[in-house]
Amino acid sequence: MRSALLVVLALIVVRPIVLEAQQRRSLGQLVRRGSEVEINSSDLPPELSDPVQYLHPANFALYTGPVLGLHDNSRAVRVWGTLKNGRWDGLREDYYANGQLKSRGNYKNGKWDGPFERYYDNGQLIEKGTLKDGALVGPHEYFWPSGRVKVRGNYADGPLEDYYANGQLKSRRNYKDGKWDGPFERYYDNGQLMEKGTLKYDGIWWWKSGHLDGPYEEYWPDGRARVRGTWKDGEQCGEWLEEGETVTYPPCSSDQGSLTPMHVG
Repeated sequence: MRSALLVVLALIVVRPIVLEAQQRRSLGQLVRRGSEVEINSSDLPPELSDPVQYLHPANFALYTGPVLGLHDNSRAVRVWGTLKNGRWDGLREDYYANGQLKSRGNYKNGKWDGPFERYYDNGQLIEKGTLKDGALVGPHEYFWPSGRVKVRGNYADGPLEDYYANGQLKSRRNYKDGKWDGPFERYYDNGQLMEKGTLKYDGIWWWKSGHLDGPYEEYWPDGRARVRGTWKDGEQCGEWLEEGETVTYPPCSSDQGSLTPMHVG
């Protein structure tokens, strides 16, 4: 009697899973419109969107429902999730051919939206964070293949730090409203200070744009001063030390001239 009851319970538990798997349609059976892009948020800020739309093969209507994709010439799962009106929507998981999880995240209308994780093919975590409409928001961590931290911080508001593969701090900077804004420091891979100053975002160019403002210093790898002086709204002013020479610029007045964007990355 007990064994019969266990069998019944097992059927109750397993049957919904089997039915759900049977209902999950193969992506290969759908008509694909557009071309997929490899999702990689290492070049920040990312635009993690999938332009592909999947259509029903019978009437070419935008497909809605659970789907499953396999690796070429293999029964190994490549991706599974749910489509809504032809685009990914809800939880999606991608896998390497060896079965390791490649990424896990939530989609909304074809874009990553919410917490996500990405992994190397050996199972080591690459990065984790949160996206909104394909852009990074909130705390974010990125790791070297060794497991050491590569990037840690906040791309929306707050400090962010980059590290070399040897674990040495590479840079420390601040973000405001998703833009690099405020004091920053950069270091050589031996730990020696390379550069320090303050960047004010001015809405020109790209995410790492703006103009320098305030005291500024640069150093050689051995620690010797290379450049030291003051910026005012993107222009050098006052006395500067430039590779051993003293150079004088116009005084650092409050009505200094036009802005000059400077790329400091």
